Amino acid sequence: MYKKDYTIYEGLKNWEKKTIGKHLSEWAEKYSERTACSDQERSITYNELYQRALGIASGLAENGISKGENVVIQLPNSVTFVEVFFGVILAGAVPIMALPAHRKGDLEGIFSIAEPKAYFIPESYRGVDYIPMAKELCKEYSSVKHIFTDIVSSDDSVESIGSLNGDVREFDEASPYDTALLLLSGGTTGTPKLIPRTHSDYMYNSMTAAEKCEIDENCAYLEI
Repeated sequence: MYKKDYTIYEGLKNWEKKTIGKHLSEWAEKYSERTACSDQERSITYNELYQRALGIASGLAENGISKGENVVIQLPNSVTFVEVFFGVILAGAVPIMALPAHRKGDLEGIFSIAEPKAYFIPESYRGVDYIPMAKELCKEYSSVKHIFTDIVSSDDSVESIGSLNGDVREFDEASPYDTALLLLSGGTTGTPKLIPRTHSDYMYNSMTAAEKCEIDENCAYLEI
């Protein structure tokens, strides 16, 4: 298997040998009570985000989701999305970043290849009910053991994201050059393809883009 030599980038400005989770813990310490993100319903500070992400990570571990296992996240922009993303990262699992606009036909190939163990969805978004689609996918792909949604549902096959609040535990630190997440291609030639991104290269991309756009710690970017 081909493995890229990331050491050739280590002299670049903004390239750091840190995981995304390590960045979050440092932000929580440095910016503690400053607002990390907000949506129409609530705001969350950096420290609150870190603690909530740890709770989600521990809840995932209690549900048998281990380091290196894939998890599909298909949530719209919200505080919940940010919490879940960082929770999955801290657990050492690999989030697959599906778009809310993806439908069953877009996701079937991804589920077949990636064999995700959990699937995060909104209950509904822009008039679309995601629970029936999620249940159909889980019937076809037995790797999926948990469907988590942003409400408490009367459907026993669906679990609430809010229930992911396990006793905080220690997690093994990932390598900065491990795969942190999987992006999806545009799917213009068929089923979207999986694009692996490491912790270091994804943060390099984000930090360099922020620098070019003159975004710093005094800015609020894409407040949702």
